[in-house]
Amino acid sequence: MSAAKTQAGERLPYLIAKLKTPRIGERLEETARLAREEKWSYERFLEVLLEAEVFARDASGSRNRIRHASFPAHKTLEDFDFTAQPAAERPLLMHLGQLAWIDEHANVCFFGPPRWRGALQRALKQRQRLVAGDPGCCDAADAGVRVAAT
Repeated sequence: MSAAKTQAGERLPYLIAKLKTPRIGERLEETARLAREEKWSYERFLEVLLEAEVFARDASGSRNRIRHASFPAHKTLEDFDFTAQPAAERPLLMHLGQLAWIDEHANVCFFGPPRWRGALQRALKQRQRLVAGDPGCCDAADAGVRVAAT
C-alpha cells in the first residue's frame, strides 16, 4: 500500500465534525465493533448511528424549545398545593394533565379569571409544538383545540 493511500476510516472524525453529527462520533467505535461481531449489513450499521443522532437532536430540540419559551417558572402538577385549593380534585387534574383529552378531541371546560384563557392557550400551543417537534408548527386553534374562559 502506498503512503498516499489513507487507512480505512481515517477521515471519519473530520467528516463527522464537518457534518455536525457529534453523537455519531461518540458511538462510532463501539457500534463498528458490534457491527463486525454481529455481521451487520451496511444499512443496519448506518441506521443505528443515524438513529442515535436523531434521538439526541430531538431531545436537545425539546429542551431548547422549553428554554426559549421563557416560561416565568418551571411548574408541574406534582408541585401544585392541593391543600391551598381544596376544591381542586387531584385525580381529575392529574388525569387532565396527561393531555389525552386533546388527542381524543374531547371537550374540557376550564373556569378561571379572564387572563387564564391566554395562559392556557399559550400552554396548549407549546404542547402542540413540542409534540410536533416543530417550534413554528401551529397554535391551539390549528390543532383543533378551543379554549374559552367563563
